Amino acid sequence: MKISRRSNVFSWEGREIDQGGWYRIGLRIQTEFTMRSLLQPLAPEVIGHLAIVFGSDAIEGIQFTIMPTDIFDREDEYASKELNYVEFRGNFDGKERVGFNHQLALSPVYNADGGGWETSMGASAFEWPIGRMDPFETSCEKLAADIICTSEIRISIGKLSPSPSLGKVDSPFLRVALREIEGLRQSIADTLGRPYVDKLLRINGYEAT
Repeated sequence: MKISRRSNVFSWEGREIDQGGWYRIGLRIQTEFTMRSLLQPLAPEVIGHLAIVFGSDAIEGIQFTIMPTDIFDREDEYASKELNYVEFRGNFDGKERVGFNHQLALSPVYNADGGGWETSMGASAFEWPIGRMDPFETSCEKLAADIICTSEIRISIGKLSPSPSLGKVDSPFLRVALREIEGLRQSIADTLGRPYVDKLLRINGYEAT
């Protein structure tokens, strides 16, 4: 029997993204990615992973890491960056104009040992909604429910700065798109059971067919 690594290679906004299949490692379901520029062949690759953290019967956290491969050449520059949000954005399946945008007030932590920027969400986190200055709380389970109801999740880290007229100014630093959502749904079902996936789908009015 021959086996091969499951991967999904696709183009997104002038970049080629090679995303691996979802797999379980410890108490996490994880996918890894490598992103290359199609417009600037000499630009450094960007690598990272997205992980769903689970407990005995539910999702308990979400982790995201992203790193340019020139991190050691530009260590001082990267270490001086002040980032204060991670954003998860997507359109719901079958609804091109209806989607979600979770701009979480979590500061990505720079790993000086070459790990890039790491963001970890526990059971909940505060979110900066568009048009409001007061954050509100959202749960990792709600975020996971949104992710499994889309075909592409776009993730970015960056800095939000106050603006007297606009409320805040968004300055993205690094971003990536991930797909292979069906693989995520199946991995959650394998780990926490099909009824739990059905529960997440119902949050947004979907059902498995």
